[in-house]
Amino acid sequence: MAYRSYIFRLGAIFILLLCLVTGTHAQLGIGGIPPSFKYPQTRSSISDIHDIYVPFSIDDLLSDDLLNEQDGNPPRIAILLPAGLSISNNGIWKTLPGGEKIWQIHISANNALAIALYYNKFYIPEGGKLYIYNAQHTQILGAFDHYTNPKGGKFVTEFVAGEEVILEYVASNEQSSSDKPCIEIEEIGYGYNHLEIREDNDNTENISGSCMVDINCEEGQEWQDEKKGVCKMIMKIGTGSYLCTGSGYRKKG
Repeated sequence: MAYRSYIFRLGAIFILLLCLVTGTHAQLGIGGIPPSFKYPQTRSSISDIHDIYVPFSIDDLLSDDLLNEQDGNPPRIAILLPAGLSISNNGIWKTLPGGEKIWQIHISANNALAIALYYNKFYIPEGGKLYIYNAQHTQILGAFDHYTNPKGGKFVTEFVAGEEVILEYVASNEQSSSDKPCIEIEEIGYGYNHLEIREDNDNTENISGSCMVDINCEEGQEWQDEKKGVCKMIMKIGTGSYLCTGSGYRKKG
């Protein structure tokens, strides 16, 4: 199954910087397949679909973006919309034919190119796993586990293709009654622009401006070490998410 890639993805690593959170995190899932995929008959039972209200016209947003980018502002790729969903109050718990106990929630945002999730709290107990995928099962994030965000504070997961996204939490058989998952989705990132979906990984060639120097040409020979730290970042600024360029470095000591 070929997984689609985005213009802002760098291989398996998605670097996302929140203005409200200190630090930068590379989201590395531990892999795996959601257990519900083994039972196709369970797909139709995710009836608790939460439609996120979309109070704007994409054409109007694109017109605003054109003017803003002409003024030198970074490209806006998403608008943040309130969600207010949690594992405590929304979604469906079920037991699969194989005995796995799972929680699922289905989120929809009309005409979105992709959806990112912004969490007010994100805590996975020891042994628990969380998967996130699109309705077509062509893109899977995770599994995320206890060590993804052990302190349980704010968190963000990367964009998932399409206007629908499904979360599937798999409870551990050894999970104690006092150590429960806490998943609170505060907002969604409604992706609508600069999210070109490609089947290959060659997403960002030949899109730099005419004023920029190609790092792989003669003019860029003195910058070969620095280029290894260049990364794409998505920054949350106000009610929008913006595509920016950053530089990663490793702190010694």
